[in-house]
Amino acid sequence: MGIIIYLILALWFIVSVFGQFEKSKINQFFRGVDHFSLIPSWTFFGPNPGTTDYHLLFRDQFDEDSKSNWREIKLSDGWTWYIWLWNPNKRKQKVLSDAVASLITISKKMELTGLKTTIPYLIVLNYVSHLERSPLSRQTQFMIMESQGHISDTKPQVLFLSEKHNLPDSK
Repeated sequence: MGIIIYLILALWFIVSVFGQFEKSKINQFFRGVDHFSLIPSWTFFGPNPGTTDYHLLFRDQFDEDSKSNWREIKLSDGWTWYIWLWNPNKRKQKVLSDAVASLITISKKMELTGLKTTIPYLIVLNYVSHLERSPLSRQTQFMIMESQGHISDTKPQVLFLSEKHNLPDSK
């Protein structure tokens, strides 16, 4: 019985490998008979690969004339050799990263007034509002920037700038 299971898994693996080549005749055949979508398709670099990075920044307003500098919130921890085994921040960072990307997409279609009631906006605002900060902070504001990566000479550009929001009372 064990050998049959190994053979089935081996066949599934081989078919999955061929399933990554969209124009392959073998792939087209198996996709035609794959009624339960058992053959995965991992298009890591296509059809529309990401070519830019988003950066989430925030600053606080202390009083009428005084603001903090912009500070960046990391959307990922970067790579370590053990990240596949231990990555406790993965879900939090994924939610924040997806909310930022969704906010950019939605902001191209909506005015700021309506945008403030969308789930991505509220997720980012909630996260930013509950970061540790100075007890003098009264309001916060966040910004999303886009960069072309490490090699590009292009300067990052501002894609989105929120209004100032009152911070929850800190006691």
